[in-house]
Amino acid sequence: RIVHNLKSFRSKNKLKKAALNIVAGQMSESEIADLREIFKALDANGDGLLTSQELKDGMAKANLEHVLAGLDLDALMEGIDADGSGLIDYTEFLAATLDKKCYLQEDVCYTAFSVFDQDGDGHITLEE
Repeated sequence: RIVHNLKSFRSKNKLKKAALNIVAGQMSESEIADLREIFKALDANGDGLLTSQELKDGMAKANLEHVLAGLDLDALMEGIDADGSGLIDYTEFLAATLDKKCYLQEDVCYTAFSVFDQDGDGHITLEE
């Protein structure tokens, strides 16, 4: 499921990616405990950032390297890397791997919407 979410996140539009990054920052520890453990397992050097090599090695360790077969890992990384650092930080990982049932809750969506709706008029304009 997590691998599927990683792959599908790459194709989401920029607004949705930005909203999911906001949502990821709002999630409680209990909601993301499993994802935190997966991130920690993938983060081989413990620096809080995932390289493409760490992602590849982690998939191999989990016997999931077949999932990466035929997949452009650099494109996957680029699609998840919201800040353009070339690495995946914890929030970017969470945004890419969150299950829909976590982020399709009204209060969570409203919080993300409110970040973009800077003047509070209930609409998001291009300028905002």
